[in-house]
Amino acid sequence: MVHPSMDSDRSTSASPSRDVGGDGPQMKKARYDSVGMQEGKLGTVPEMHSTAIQEQAYILKRKFMKRWTMQDPAHGMIWLPDILKTIMDTYQFERMNNILQLGSTARVYRGATHTRAAHSIGTAYLSLELMLHLLDVQPELYEEPFNLTFRDVTCLAIAGLCHDLGHPLFSHMFEAYVQKVASKNMLAKHPEGYAATPEGAAELKKYTEWTHEQASVEMFRHMLLANPDVKRGLVDFGLQEVDFVFIEELISPPAEMGDLLGSEAVAWPCRGRPHTHAFLYEIVSNWRSGADVDKFDYFTRDAFYLGLKSSFDARRYIQSLRVLRDKRCSVVVAGAEQNLFTLSPNEKQLDSLRMDAADTRAGLHRKAYKHKTSLKLDYHMRRVLELME
Repeated sequence: MVHPSMDSDRSTSASPSRDVGGDGPQMKKARYDSVGMQEGKLGTVPEMHSTAIQEQAYILKRKFMKRWTMQDPAHGMIWLPDILKTIMDTYQFERMNNILQLGSTARVYRGATHTRAAHSIGTAYLSLELMLHLLDVQPELYEEPFNLTFRDVTCLAIAGLCHDLGHPLFSHMFEAYVQKVASKNMLAKHPEGYAATPEGAAELKKYTEWTHEQASVEMFRHMLLANPDVKRGLVDFGLQEVDFVFIEELISPPAEMGDLLGSEAVAWPCRGRPHTHAFLYEIVSNWRSGADVDKFDYFTRDAFYLGLKSSFDARRYIQSLRVLRDKRCSVVVAGAEQNLFTLSPNEKQLDSLRMDAADTRAGLHRKAYKHKTSLKLDYHMRRVLELME
């Protein structure tokens, strides 16, 4: 079974939750095991919770006791830990209240005036819902080899909240403008043939492949420097320096993670968390298939404000997810190969959930994102910016 990519810029990967090439149920069971549970029973909660599970669950509950709630048009009543309000009150986050989620599409669909800020809040909420769901149905994630704590959950929520901090105006149109103009200006400053040298090619690549995810990481760093009280509050809450590295990697996963899908085991490329936490890197910006809470929110939110019907149910998808061992994807740790863990819907719902997501995405692209008038407006705006440059 192949995961249909939720993002055209990401490569499609094989889904380890189904058998491939007609191997049959025996191979399917051998490839994938439920994490620390009775074999073949996904989502089974152990009869006796250990002291470690009880302790971590209690700490998580206490840390998130102070909550900020709001009524959200896309998801209903939602909540975030009160500590995240310090981030939402910064200028770096507030600027997203002035950035339309769909850019020029709002000139075609006049109701589509929702902002990047609202989308980011929804993404943070879904990150929390997903993590708390996993810890509820698989409490052994509190124990070895995972040892998840409130720090992991908090980092996921912060990454969801900050994943679009660096997003420019006019949605993705400005991204294309920056790539074109910046690379043109760079080449103009150097002699002819510079781009053919290794140094020139590397410098040009920084501009031609510039993304808002990279800008979001830079803006996140700037936010912490410009607002020392925010970082101080997060440290007092319990976060450590390695957690800020983890948040950056969640927003923009290292490019080397694509090598993990190859046939040979490679070294784990992340510094924020060890390889046992690989599934956490699939929540905000999914390096495997693109199916992540970022898209879950904008599928739901965009369809709502566009007035389009959507068959995709984010909560149903989240409730179906489990952490599973991927026996076909390994990393080298201390000279030995170790399997990674991944997220996958349960077998019974996988096809319908993937189909609903793919249909919703295709409909949004066909009716809104690729609307001929929106594309024309983007083209003319890009030409205006280039002439101003």
